[in-house]
Amino acid sequence: MCSVSYFVAANTSVENINAAFIKAGKKVNLDDIYRLAYGKSLKEAGPKGDTGYKFVSMKDGTHLFQKILEDKGMPDSKHYILTSINTQINN
Repeated sequence: MCSVSYFVAANTSVENINAAFIKAGKKVNLDDIYRLAYGKSLKEAGPKGDTGYKFVSMKDGTHLFQKILEDKGMPDSKHYILTSINTQINN
């Protein structure tokens, strides 16, 4: 998934990103993520991938991440969490 930022910076469509994941033989692709996390197919989200869903907290992201892990057979998927480090430097 770390390659997604490269594709986004290159202004590549989500369909092209998904195709690259499939071609590379990744166990999880964007269509899986959209289906499990948003209840939509990738095609329903359009070329920009906008689902209209807005994360309110990392708890939201963690819940969706755990759903994906569980679907892919990850043992103890509930033990995986997403975090965010938000720091600010005051000058």
